[in-house]
Amino acid sequence: MRKGYLAAGIAALLLSTVPAAANAANGDAPVVTSAIEPTRERPCQAPPVPPSDPPLEVDPDQLAAPAGTGRPADPAETAMVQAGIDNFLACLNSGDHRKASALFTPRFVRDYMGQQDYEEVSNILGGMRIDDMRISGVTVYADGSFTTEGKYVAYGHSLVNERQYWWRDDDGYLKLNWTEALPSEIPRHAVRVAVDMGEYFFRLSQTRICAPAGTVVLDIRNVGAEPHEAILVQLPDGATPADIFNGRLTPDQVRTIGQGGANAVLSLVRVRPGTYWLIDFIPAPDGVPHAVHGQVARLTVERQASACSQGNPEGEVE
Repeated sequence: MRKGYLAAGIAALLLSTVPAAANAANGDAPVVTSAIEPTRERPCQAPPVPPSDPPLEVDPDQLAAPAGTGRPADPAETAMVQAGIDNFLACLNSGDHRKASALFTPRFVRDYMGQQDYEEVSNILGGMRIDDMRISGVTVYADGSFTTEGKYVAYGHSLVNERQYWWRDDDGYLKLNWTEALPSEIPRHAVRVAVDMGEYFFRLSQTRICAPAGTVVLDIRNVGAEPHEAILVQLPDGATPADIFNGRLTPDQVRTIGQGGANAVLSLVRVRPGTYWLIDFIPAPDGVPHAVHGQVARLTVERQASACSQGNPEGEVE
């Protein structure tokens, strides 16, 4: 099982109203699109899921997008983009991840998610949720594609700031074509933990922290030769990462908190006391996930300073 690929960091939280779409026409003021559960007024609408016969065919125009320098979207274009993103969020947050997968372009599935068909996308999206999306800088390009800058909360904890590339397909649906991480905001009173990762280890500056405000920042750095990722999860009491791979845990029992790649800053809010695990699901050259080779680490979060003591400074794998 490979957990999420999509989220990373954010800022201005907890905006829940949708102002007039024209607010973002000049790229200055944001458009807020709330990511609540889909309602009767906002059902999930998606095209059929593309066939799963590899290899996945990618439209060359998607690879070349966006074309040209772009211009600020006018009010009508901004309203269309907002409606498309609202639909994207309604599908993603509905829990019907197979249906939601059809709102990712083949380019995103192949080159961003690293998949050759759509069958695995549902697993990749497992546990993914986006709330409090705030978009700005809506830009339109000559090829009909759009970019936005989006800030949101992923998984209920991870603050994300990114540039989003949107493709309007021939079927009229707005689909996510690519994302680029932008600097994420550092939450107030955050406790920072340095995380080095390599073959095959996580090394944490602290393995037990006091976070009275529930805000934590992981400064992630890849010091190895292979690609690595840091997926922060919470498991049922008594479970360990080994249980993910031996079949004792199902995907819905693994609660994703956030994720980061090489040289990432993972900003987290509303982190409750408990035990968390960093896991690297990326396959090694032998095809076995890095975690199976031992690349996991435990992080314990406390709220009361009296309950905390200095963790293992070397961050040894448990």
